[in-house]
Amino acid sequence: WAKLNKGVRYVQGMNEIVATLYFVLANDSNEEWACEAEADTYFLFNTLMVEMRDIFVPDLDHADTGIQGRISSMIALLSLHDPEVRCHLDDCGIDGSFYSIRWLTTLLSREFILPDTIRLWDSMFASTHKDNFMRYVCVTIVILMREELLRSDFGTCLRLLQAFPPTDVDRLLEASRALW
Repeated sequence: WAKLNKGVRYVQGMNEIVATLYFVLANDSNEEWACEAEADTYFLFNTLMVEMRDIFVPDLDHADTGIQGRISSMIALLSLHDPEVRCHLDDCGIDGSFYSIRWLTTLLSREFILPDTIRLWDSMFASTHKDNFMRYVCVTIVILMREELLRSDFGTCLRLLQAFPPTDVDRLLEASRALW
C-alpha cells in the first residue's frame, strides 16, 4: 500500500490495522464472504488509510492532519480537561509523542486485546467524527490513569502510558462520550 501512495514512508503499525481487519473478515459466519477476506481487507485498509494517510507522511508531520499536528491537538484537549495531569507529564519530561504515536498509528489496536479493539473500532467507525473520536478516547485513557500518573515519576508514567492496563472498553467509551 505504501509503495502505491507516494510520500508514505512510515509504515510501522499498519500491520496491526491489517491484522484486525483481516481477523474480522476471515471469521465472517458467511463462508462465501470469509473466502474473500484478503481482498476485502485490502479494500477496507485502503479506505481507512485514505483518511489516515497524513500521519504516515513525514512531510506533513506538522500539519493539523499529520502525526505531530494530531498529537498537539490531543495534548491541547488534555490541557483543557485535565491541566494538572498535563503539567505533571510535562514536569516529568513526558512528551506526548512518547506514547501517542503508537496509539494514533495503530488506532489503539496494540493497547487492547483483540475483542476490545474490535469493540472500540466499531464505535470509531460508527462515529461521524473519527478524528475527534480518537482524540477523546486517547485523552480519556490518560485521565483514567490520572491518580497513578500524578503519583509517578518519569519511568513509571512512561510504563503506564505505553502499557495501558486492561480496562472495560464500554466504560472507556462512556467516559469518552461524557468528556465530549
